[in-house]
Amino acid sequence: MDFSSAFLRSLRVPPHLTSDLDKTALYGSLYEQNSLAGKQLTTIYSRGTIEAGFPFFYDISGLDCCCFLYTVSGSGKLENGDQTRHHLLTKESLLFFDCSQPFTLQTVTAPWKFKILFAGGGNLPFYMNATQEPFGCLLKEVASGELTHSFHLLFQSSMEENFIYKLADEKNMTNLCVTFLSYLLELKNPTLHIPGYLLEIRQLFDTHYERSYSLDELENSFSISKYRLCREFSHYFGESPIQYLNRVRIANSKILLQNTNLKIHEIGAKVGIENTNHFINLFKRQEGITPLMYRETRLLY
Repeated sequence: MDFSSAFLRSLRVPPHLTSDLDKTALYGSLYEQNSLAGKQLTTIYSRGTIEAGFPFFYDISGLDCCCFLYTVSGSGKLENGDQTRHHLLTKESLLFFDCSQPFTLQTVTAPWKFKILFAGGGNLPFYMNATQEPFGCLLKEVASGELTHSFHLLFQSSMEENFIYKLADEKNMTNLCVTFLSYLLELKNPTLHIPGYLLEIRQLFDTHYERSYSLDELENSFSISKYRLCREFSHYFGESPIQYLNRVRIANSKILLQNTNLKIHEIGAKVGIENTNHFINLFKRQEGITPLMYRETRLLY
């Protein structure tokens, strides 16, 4: 699909924008497309980081794709075509939305800074339908953790047509969709009844993964037997506490490997793994390559 042309055709009226923005500002930068990927893989069409003032107003219909929109600061509003439903897009919220339906998008509190990504094909229609929300889904207060990590990884990948990059995009997009849907189901399905102490522990791991933890300490802090804690954590989250914590640590180490010049042992220490050999072994077990190889591979982007 020629996304730029499709986007311009979807504009029901000319957008109202500040003088420094043109009518294509919403979609940001276009990805190079790879013919081998076809419709079998998810196709990311564009991504952008936008800072919107007043006016900033789009009226769109029939854009055959989905979008993810993460609000960094300020706020905006997404409203359906007949103005009967809307989402208020506040700081640290993440929206998953089907752009084929009529909608308007506008600034509420300026400056509204947000990141937006447009994609289609692959399994995206399945994930969108699985939300059972015709007017899209909005998760709030997702500033840290696996969900935003998966989203931000997509903003760090190459936009070139190389098939290897498209496979990496497919992996990251799948992780984002699965994590988004999991969070949504936890909120919508009261039969899950995840104990509050488990949610606290997961939040602790997500935000303070650099700390040292032991089952004995968690047992004392939450007054729950460590055996019960492990059993219930694995039941609700599909992996043991230490497996979850190590996965979060490795995920954050990848960001440091890509965006800093810190040495391998320094990165290990920053994510809570003081023993460098242990850090390297954990990283290789999860990613299939060593931290150094990962850094060198990403530099090729």
